[in-house]
Amino acid sequence: MKYVIVCLSLLFFVSCGSDNGDTMTTSDDGPMSGGDDNPTSMADVQYTVGNNGAMTYIFTGDGLNNSMNPALTLKRGMTYDFVISTPGHPFYIKTIQGTGSANAYNNGLTNNGTQDGTLRFTVPMDAPDTLFYNCEFHTPMTNTITIID
Repeated sequence: MKYVIVCLSLLFFVSCGSDNGDTMTTSDDGPMSGGDDNPTSMADVQYTVGNNGAMTYIFTGDGLNNSMNPALTLKRGMTYDFVISTPGHPFYIKTIQGTGSANAYNNGLTNNGTQDGTLRFTVPMDAPDTLFYNCEFHTPMTNTITIID
């Protein structure tokens, strides 16, 4: 009897599984497509950004591992998520390298200037070749973002 129950359980498990590699995401409204079928829901690249006092932003992701104020290269048309946890150090993507919130670059960006949350940047095809990330308050917390095709 135990053998039959185990076999039926295994058969049910195997028949309910999926071997095609697709993913499915659900919401309160019911299932919705996930994985590659819904590219707007996921970024192409994700960085986690912390800080070391008022001296450096620390990046992890896409080949970086606790890198301090690295220069970044982003590609036009791709989406990047910067998961920011830098209390007291608002993270801005700007057209100039310097403190403050003026000259923020907002095309394709959501949540620019966050210090706790996700900044999403879908790099526009007409983005300038050079941008900068900066702390709103601290001069050393900055570097160049090179935009490529």
